[in-house]
Amino acid sequence: MSRDRKVLLPACAAVFACAFLAYASSFGNRFLYGDDQNIVTNNLYLGDWSALPRFFTRNYIAGAGLASNFYRPAQMTIYALIVHAVGRVPWAFHLASVGFHGLCGVLLLLLLLELLPQADLALCAALAALWTMHPIAAEEIAMTTGLATPAYTAALLAAVLCFLRALESGTRAFAWRSAALAAFAFGLASKESAVVAPALLALAHWLRHPEKRDRASLLSHLPFWGLAAVYVGLRLTWLDFGGTLDFYQQGNAFTQSLTARLCTLSTALAYGGWAFAVPTTLAPHRDWPIFTSPRQVPVILSLAALAAAAALALAWRSRKPAVAAGLLWYLVCYAPFSNLWAKINAVFYDHWLYAPSIGLVLIAGALMQRPRRAPWPAIVGALALAFGIATSRRSLIWKDSASYFGMMVRQQPAVARNWTNYGISLMEQQLFPQAAMAFQRAIALQDEFPQSHHDLARSLLAMNQPAPAEAEYLRALKMDPGFYYSRVDLAGLYMRQGRKSEALTQLLALQKTFPQDAGLAQSIALLSAQPRR
Repeated sequence: MSRDRKVLLPACAAVFACAFLAYASSFGNRFLYGDDQNIVTNNLYLGDWSALPRFFTRNYIAGAGLASNFYRPAQMTIYALIVHAVGRVPWAFHLASVGFHGLCGVLLLLLLLELLPQADLALCAALAALWTMHPIAAEEIAMTTGLATPAYTAALLAAVLCFLRALESGTRAFAWRSAALAAFAFGLASKESAVVAPALLALAHWLRHPEKRDRASLLSHLPFWGLAAVYVGLRLTWLDFGGTLDFYQQGNAFTQSLTARLCTLSTALAYGGWAFAVPTTLAPHRDWPIFTSPRQVPVILSLAALAAAAALALAWRSRKPAVAAGLLWYLVCYAPFSNLWAKINAVFYDHWLYAPSIGLVLIAGALMQRPRRAPWPAIVGALALAFGIATSRRSLIWKDSASYFGMMVRQQPAVARNWTNYGISLMEQQLFPQAAMAFQRAIALQDEFPQSHHDLARSLLAMNQPAPAEAEYLRALKMDPGFYYSRVDLAGLYMRQGRKSEALTQLLALQKTFPQDAGLAQSIALLSAQPRR
């Protein structure tokens, strides 16, 4: 198939449409308990344009009164535009995520055409469609607030394409480099992982234009490395909201051992390649095991697989350099999640493969770019269709909180927080007996948090069982005497029962923790003036 624009534009439109076909089912998904509340529904900044500068100076959930080490001003600005345009309606947030995901698919098609000169348009379009409809991206696209990942990935792809164009355009090189730099800046404002863009530009330069080694071409990389250095400096100083380089902020067996982090990383990288090729074991969250020795069997197998891939890339570096480039793209894009430099909030998540998997697509294209050997476009297109069906079904996991957390407890029944979140989602649907059972299961698994007893008490009260509810509130306060919500609820329960003296005791204890609370002081004064039982 020809690469001329008359055929290229329909191909781009088809790839863009693939995103909406695969994720049409997600437009009915609702806001979920947890992140969606903190990022959107409880975020006061989104509805107030005067708060716009705070998107660039505070963490991304500061508008909900919470702290996080994430910095996402571009994502929050887009969300503010949505809130002011149509309100806090889930479909609009899904539209933004699916739209950016479709844009990523189109930019990937253009990148494949640049980096695989022997591949025809049909193969490149089929590969881009396969990536766009792959179920591994479902978590970031089907959930309501996953915009950051497709936004930064689109920025990475746009930056690479514009930079390559700058290398080819004499008179307009400055304009294309400026566009690439602007795309990189947008990526950094979307998600921290975009910091790898300068390395990707160097990789694309080597693959597409290895002959351009003149001083001007090499110096054209400096602004990107400079912007990356400024960004890292700001994130480690003025924009450090706590835990930027160490989420845990205290030593443990994983963070204090480089060997453990390297061994664990090898298993994650090897599994990532397998999961993209055979996506039958995907899970939104997983407790990835920590491997502490290179002599453990999973580590040995993973290192062997990675070594084999590296050996093939090295052997084919002259005949098929895109294989080596694809492997390097995979490793570079995964670097922010590696836990080697920054110890982040998890060991492995499937959705971290969103941008790195582009490297795997590039490898596949390099191996298929001689279409005479097999009808690769038709084969890849059929596989893309199958992936699209799987993605459409998988998107329903995020339909509502009960569906999502119900899936979590089925996949990880031994994790207490899954049962707690599932119980809260059941309470939202007023399924109080089922919610109480979920909280009891969470407590049986890990009885360390007052919130679990508090939530159980709320569900018992909703079932008109005040005595057991009181006992659970007291258990929560025994675990944490300063637990605000249980004291407030317990005081309210005592007031409804006419036990004013006990209610006053709870409010006075609360006042010791929050002495500046004027409303609390007023309630205490009013209650003190009333006759007590």
